[in-house]
Amino acid sequence: MKLKLFATVVTAVLLTAGCATKNWVRKNQEPVQARVDEATAENARQNESLGKLNTDLDETDRELGATKERVGTAETEITKLGTRVDATNRDLSELRDRIANLDDYNVAGESVVYFGFNRDELTDEGKAELDKLVAESDSWKKYFISIEGYTDQIGPAEYNMQLSKRRADAVVRYLVLEHNIPAHRIYTIGLGKNRLVEEAKDRDARAKNRRVEVSVFRADGGTPVAKSGSGSN
Repeated sequence: MKLKLFATVVTAVLLTAGCATKNWVRKNQEPVQARVDEATAENARQNESLGKLNTDLDETDRELGATKERVGTAETEITKLGTRVDATNRDLSELRDRIANLDDYNVAGESVVYFGFNRDELTDEGKAELDKLVAESDSWKKYFISIEGYTDQIGPAEYNMQLSKRRADAVVRYLVLEHNIPAHRIYTIGLGKNRLVEEAKDRDARAKNRRVEVSVFRADGGTPVAKSGSGSN
């Protein structure tokens, strides 16, 4: 009887101790697990923030690269602009010197190039006249060339103005491309049906008005030459 009672007491003590141990473990484990879960969540948030930071850094690198490219392009354009400004300043300086010494320039050659009705292409005769006019241009030092385009009386004034400019431009292109005349030494203007050389409205008179007048001005000892022309069309 005593033995059974002892066994019962021991069993009760063990059961009580076991429950107490479980309760202790549970009470102490739950806060630890909570901290572990919180640390895991915080680590996940930090990883997310780090990923976003890396994405932002990549975007910043791309923007920086694009900015450097734009800066490089801008520097190139600035360099080109500076070159053009320098060239313009040289031309302006030369022009100022030319104007200041305009009395030193004399007409050293003149020619009239004629065009067909409503045409702006140079004829073979016109090209021959220009060849003769600038045959010795390689030896010229101080000079400029004046080119004036004209039309006859037929047609609207605005259309004739544009046609006269195209005729003058045709002469400029020929001198620049075929004779290497620097473009900055050429002064050109289209005057349409102004300054008619023949007021009559017959065919021959109109042909004389469809023209480009070319004059060479020199200040390097050039000898004036007689005025010539390619003949009217």
